[in-house]
Amino acid sequence: MASTMKLSQLFSLLAFVCMFLINLSFPGYSAADVVGNETDKLALLAFKSQIIEDPLGVLASWHESFHFCNWTGVSCSNEQQRVINLNLQGKILSGMLSSSVGNFSFINLLDLSGNSFQGEIPPELGKLGRIQNLNLSYNLLGGGIPPVLSNCSSLQGLALNHNYLIESILPELGLLSELRKLYLGNNNLTGTVPASLGNLSSLQELDMSYNRLKGEISSTISQLINLRVFRLSVNIISGEFPAPLYNLTSLEFIALSFNNLTGKLSNNIYRECEPPRHQSPSH
Repeated sequence: MASTMKLSQLFSLLAFVCMFLINLSFPGYSAADVVGNETDKLALLAFKSQIIEDPLGVLASWHESFHFCNWTGVSCSNEQQRVINLNLQGKILSGMLSSSVGNFSFINLLDLSGNSFQGEIPPELGKLGRIQNLNLSYNLLGGGIPPVLSNCSSLQGLALNHNYLIESILPELGLLSELRKLYLGNNNLTGTVPASLGNLSSLQELDMSYNRLKGEISSTISQLINLRVFRLSVNIISGEFPAPLYNLTSLEFIALSFNNLTGKLSNNIYRECEPPRHQSPSH
């Protein structure tokens, strides 16, 4: 019993010394900050380890000679030195999207658009409670949309367009109450348009064009009182155009061509004559 007590006291003493040395070595930072910094650094290195092609040499700066906050595409908070932005848009990177991205607990923006990431979207992204903009558009990602993305309650922009995503649009996306832009176009999504999307009262732009969606347009879309852009061209949508959509005074552009809709649109709603080419979202 006595020896057990001595070991316990020894471990407590060692823990105290470690905390003291950390605070001494990193003035102005707590031990938690230092541990968090190391977590972000390791997450970045794990992300890099999954890259198989980097023709522009973008990740050449990602090594020990530089603090990770100075690595290309990385932005950190001034005080805690935690990763808040990772922007590698259009860098022609190839490889798998590492699950380590779920460890950036302070990140606000993750933009990996315009690359050649393959595989499925890591469900670990659902751990990013502070993220506001997630852009994975223009890649080669497959599989379904992870339901856990609904845990990213601060999301304002979600761009998954121009990939090879399959399966249905999850009703869980209707839980993202802060969402303003949702881009799901140019994939292979099937099923119907979830009625739960009508809960996204802050939504301004909704693009689900160039998929294989079927069924009718849910009347709950008329609840999107801030909706300005609605794209649903080139699907298998049927039924009549929901009359309640005429009450959306905020609507500026609507694209419904190349479907199986019946009826006529009111003259005060613009309908494009040819399927539009999607533009990459801006944050």
